Amino acid sequence: MPEIAQNLILKYRIAGNAQALGIKLVSVAGGKLTLEGLSLNPNQRIAIRQYHASYNSGLKRLVIPMRMISSGDIEAVFADISAFLEGFSV
Repeated sequence: MPEIAQNLILKYRIAGNAQALGIKLVSVAGGKLTLEGLSLNPNQRIAIRQYHASYNSGLKRLVIPMRMISSGDIEAVFADISAFLEGFSV
């Protein structure tokens, strides 16, 4: 399956899970996962450093390089991102 199609499927699968956390926007593009509407507390902001992620508190935007979450196929990526999101609440 082409990468663009995989990214689209991944985006909508993640969006379904992310909506329960109050996340307003999910984007998978350019090798990055972007989540908007996510409020992180200070401990969570420290925890995301291991993923080389960046967080903008004003925009409530978290950007994570996909390579830091998973290097597997689409099912592995979905499982890894879902597990990552379980650690956060809004």
